Amino acid sequence: MAARKKTELNYSIDELLALPPGSLGQELAVYLSAKGFKLIPGYVRHDCKHILLKYEMDEVGEGCMQFYFLGNRRYSLTVIVSVVLCLILMPEYLKKFIKEFKKGRKERGFPDIDFNKLLFLNTDQIRNQLL
Repeated sequence: MAARKKTELNYSIDELLALPPGSLGQELAVYLSAKGFKLIPGYVRHDCKHILLKYEMDEVGEGCMQFYFLGNRRYSLTVIVSVVLCLILMPEYLKKFIKEFKKGRKERGFPDIDFNKLLFLNTDQIRNQLL
């Protein structure tokens, strides 16, 4: 099985902030700036998924997103390990995680998409088309 080649996003936070209001790239930059986070190479695609799925970029939000992916039949090692760790470290969120698993099961989920192209598009329109 060949590994998927992931296209890296090469934009600065200022370039993303200059994108049109409501665009995925601008919403990502606004969120990261408001939280005091920086763009980390290799994680921009992941952070875009947080924005599109409306999951906070904290431990619980990450857990919810990983359960969503598991429900959406994304059976990667990262997802499986994350879900197991969430169950061990945050059992108090089990009901919330199960809810997100069920949500992921119902939605179409993410095909292999080029986030470079999505950065310029309206976030709500992307959600309506993908999810």
